Amino acid sequence: MDLIGSADILISTMRIDALRRLGMDYESLSAKFPKLIYVHAQGFRPDSDRAGLAAYDETVQAASGLLDIAQRAADIEKPAVLPTILADKVSGLTMAYSAMAALVHQQKTGQGQKVEVPMTDTMLAFNLVEHLQGQAFVPALSQTGFPNSLMKGHYARPTKDGGLVMVIPYGPQNFRDLFVAAGRPELAADPRVNNEFIDVRADGNDLSALLDEVVPLLSAEEWAEVCLSKSIPFGPVLRLDDAMDDEYVQG
Repeated sequence: MDLIGSADILISTMRIDALRRLGMDYESLSAKFPKLIYVHAQGFRPDSDRAGLAAYDETVQAASGLLDIAQRAADIEKPAVLPTILADKVSGLTMAYSAMAALVHQQKTGQGQKVEVPMTDTMLAFNLVEHLQGQAFVPALSQTGFPNSLMKGHYARPTKDGGLVMVIPYGPQNFRDLFVAAGRPELAADPRVNNEFIDVRADGNDLSALLDEVVPLLSAEEWAEVCLSKSIPFGPVLRLDDAMDDEYVQG
């Protein structure tokens, strides 16, 4: 309690029932410390019938639809969690900037407040930024799912020297420059390429097949030079250990 008395912010991820048993819930503490900012995160909203349920990153990924969209994008039989604790990290960031906003309020008014960050709601809102789609309308115009993110051809491709790269051309000029650089200028005349609204992520397997043909014709270093000079979005696929040692990171 001595520490809380000198603190501006208290952050907790314990379930509300446990906090009440300890006398560490917001109602108990705010009566003694009215300036305290109380930031609380748990799996589900405290006013819901799921408030007492345990929650971990994996269960929040599942409850927020993340496993569903990952399965739809990868076209796999069994939904699997992303290999990073994304729900934990997104919720943590939300707690941090929410605490900063509450701190501004406290500095101006002298009043503390309770900030609730239900992890499932937070991740659902995060996922729906792009995936809400036609469900934003009443009646709905389409199902959920952002086509660009769910495109099956959105994958890394091998290069001549055995590397893997992400090459994401936008628009006709990017495609024409890419095909010319790969020594396949005849592909630049393809009518599918000469479309001002072309986007390799959204135009399906036809354009993905063209990239499958041309990316292996150059080395990873050659593609890096071409894409830099022609402003084509590009990135090498690095092992995590190599990414930490990359000259960009070390610089």
